[in-house]
Amino acid sequence: ASMHLYNPQTLSKRTFKQTLSTLPHLGVQRIWGRNRLLVASNRNTQCISLVTFLKELLKSRDIYLAFSTGTPGYYRKTTAQIMSRDGRILAYAKIGDTLQAKKMLTQEAEMLRCLSKLSISTGRIPELIYAGYFNKSELLLQTAPSGKTRSGAGKLGGEHIGFLAELFNQTKVQKVLVESEYWIRINREFKLLQNRIDRRWRRRIQSGLDICERIFADGFIPLGVCHRDFAPWNTLVGQRGLYVFDWEYAVAEGIPFWDLFHFVFFPAILVRRRSGRQILDQWGSNDIKQQLRLYAKKIDVDARLVPAFFLLYLIEASCFHLDVFHHDGIQNRQREWLRKTWAEILDEMTDHWKLYWSCWQ
Repeated sequence: ASMHLYNPQTLSKRTFKQTLSTLPHLGVQRIWGRNRLLVASNRNTQCISLVTFLKELLKSRDIYLAFSTGTPGYYRKTTAQIMSRDGRILAYAKIGDTLQAKKMLTQEAEMLRCLSKLSISTGRIPELIYAGYFNKSELLLQTAPSGKTRSGAGKLGGEHIGFLAELFNQTKVQKVLVESEYWIRINREFKLLQNRIDRRWRRRIQSGLDICERIFADGFIPLGVCHRDFAPWNTLVGQRGLYVFDWEYAVAEGIPFWDLFHFVFFPAILVRRRSGRQILDQWGSNDIKQQLRLYAKKIDVDARLVPAFFLLYLIEASCFHLDVFHHDGIQNRQREWLRKTWAEILDEMTDHWKLYWSCWQ
């Protein structure tokens, strides 16, 4: 049951997970499980143990924990899957020690409180059980999906469009873009980032912002709840449909289409290593256009504005990750590929904006 915490996206890693999940039934786990590692001990201390704390919150006498130490980086946190003796998943706990991780958990708790007031019929969202301090860490405890679940589909489908449209429609407000908190936040983040990026990045982001400011001018646009990490690995499918979790990056006022763009293109870049040219070809395909137009119709937004919203998505996602890369200083091939691909897409769209704009008019 601990393996439910691991949600791989490639065929080789899914096969690896299936193998690890099968071997214990054959008693083979002893091959790699002979040694024990002491993670922590609460001996001779006044601090309450995590297990005791969670037992009290869940009112359960017997629980087991599986841990994921998270992706290394600026917002790294530990996630604990809480199980009963028979392997039934009771809840999930997130634990943050750094200032950044604590901020994200506080933000997710607030978002889950807001989402609990909505009436979403096309999907389900975790319920908040507890948010607050545990010893010196920030801890967030939320419910787990009931019944059997499987990994969410890697391809955008009607269930995703329906869920995102219903979520946006129930939370949207009309605002002038250049006067909105969204626009102020994006420009503030770019200003803070300028001394940390090179001249080429400053030019391409500023060019994108200038284009969007001209397109939207003083007109009103809808803003609503945006997950901002809506990807296959943050969704499950169960008996009651789509289950969407990990709301720590969500905002109350985000642009339409953001989550659809992210679901399609972020895994394509990150997992399948698509180039900027391949992403733009996919973005212009009839299949993607049809899905984006369907979503636009559901939320009553002019589909001709899709290129401008895509440009805003690229700017916002690039600024966020460039800031993270700067703060944690981690350099690897995956991050270099992300940076390179976003730069290619932004350069192509800003340099040939009239062409991409005309394709949607």
